Amino acid sequence: MKENEVERLIQSYGNSFEPINRSVKQKQPSRWRKPLTFGLVAATGMTMFVLVMIPRNATARTIESIQHAISDANSMEVFSSMKLPSGWRPYLHIYYANNMWRHEAQMGTGVERTIIMRDGMVLQDSAADDFAILYPKDPSTDQMFDGVGQTALDFAKGMINSGSSENPKQITIHEHSPINGRDTYAVHLDNEIEHYHAEILVDQETNLPFQSDMQTDDGRPNFKGLRQAIHVEYKFNQKLSPDLFALNSKKRIIKSDEAMKSIAKMWAVPLSHVRDTEIRDVTITSDGTVWIAFTEAHKEPKVTLPSTLTDNLGTTYVRTLDLNPKMSNGSFAFSVMDDKSVCIVGFVPLMTHTTIPSQVQVGFAKSQSDRNWGIASKQVEVVDQTLSFTPLHSSNELPEYFPLLGMGTSQFQFKSMIWNSRAKALEDRKDWLHAAQAYDEYAKARYRWVKYSAFEPMLKEAFCYRQLGQIARADEITKQAEALKNSMER
Repeated sequence: MKENEVERLIQSYGNSFEPINRSVKQKQPSRWRKPLTFGLVAATGMTMFVLVMIPRNATARTIESIQHAISDANSMEVFSSMKLPSGWRPYLHIYYANNMWRHEAQMGTGVERTIIMRDGMVLQDSAADDFAILYPKDPSTDQMFDGVGQTALDFAKGMINSGSSENPKQITIHEHSPINGRDTYAVHLDNEIEHYHAEILVDQETNLPFQSDMQTDDGRPNFKGLRQAIHVEYKFNQKLSPDLFALNSKKRIIKSDEAMKSIAKMWAVPLSHVRDTEIRDVTITSDGTVWIAFTEAHKEPKVTLPSTLTDNLGTTYVRTLDLNPKMSNGSFAFSVMDDKSVCIVGFVPLMTHTTIPSQVQVGFAKSQSDRNWGIASKQVEVVDQTLSFTPLHSSNELPEYFPLLGMGTSQFQFKSMIWNSRAKALEDRKDWLHAAQAYDEYAKARYRWVKYSAFEPMLKEAFCYRQLGQIARADEITKQAEALKNSMER
């Protein structure tokens, strides 16, 4: 992925598996729904569907037997590990019983989180946050636990799927020697172009998968020399404790319905408006970032947005990404107020400072194209109107209302976003020293999220030092970045 694509997706857990190219899960007709389905992998950023070519012969009949077998299963437990240069690393533990799900994602503390779904509700508890969020599953928009068309075999394939969806994987059935006294056969998935091979071992008596392994060595440019191995173990029909699926947490729980009532009360009267955009809050936080919360008609693709910001001190600000609470959980529960979308944008001071401005002036522009959350909107039509605000001051790094909107650090990676915006702007100005220092802070933030992902800003930092003529320093940082990249450590 390119750098801007990484930033657009940085709030997603799936980025920890970058640079894998993920296919998009497609809805299937309801006639394919099974009594027990497994459609939760999207919650962790892994691909669910695999394009396969199944001949109409004994292979197809075998696959059908596996698919039927799952109909009688009443529980499932899945253990997933990824092979890193340092050894095998657990990254996902999944439980299912009686239409209830529990995900425990473990790939690095920056992205660790537990997700529980039951009775139409979803509890999301991220290790990096001091709160958990509880919201209703929205079947029209939330695909996090969408089980349409997924069987145990689909699930097993999804857990090991990697590479491009453009190249179908051939599927074949093979004999296999017994394992631990269990008669076994194997389902193979292969793709020569991607040097991909996967093997799903199936219990011959129950037709249920119990183990899968995948390895790929894809040297195509789009995959940056992707080498990966994933091992998954499955257990069905085990007794699971009901406590695993309890909608509770040791942290405070932000309930979407109560939180949005509080937000509506806080923001009942807009501070001002430009066209259909209503400014609800302007807060400056401890690092000097000015956060502007506003609402817009969420059915409108092209909207009027805060575009520029100045203050009474003459500070230069850099605009960050357009954020919407839906980005963190896939649900509209935290995202809509009075039938309008809740939106957030931050303006970062180009240089860190300690003096707090008493007034800020906000300029506006109309977006050029359809809304694209998670990236800075392209703006061409400047609105001839500027609004002045007295910002609220917060001693925290983020405005107090962020948790009420379900906006957690683990999904949005605010420090990464802020330092990257600042570093890019400084680089554009050819302020190489301050740009290098900003990329260093950006790398630290990325390291606290997914360790090896820090290699990209480190390479940017090295580039800046090279422009300064500090070749030895640049070479050393480059060496460290390459070692970190190759480590794949989370």
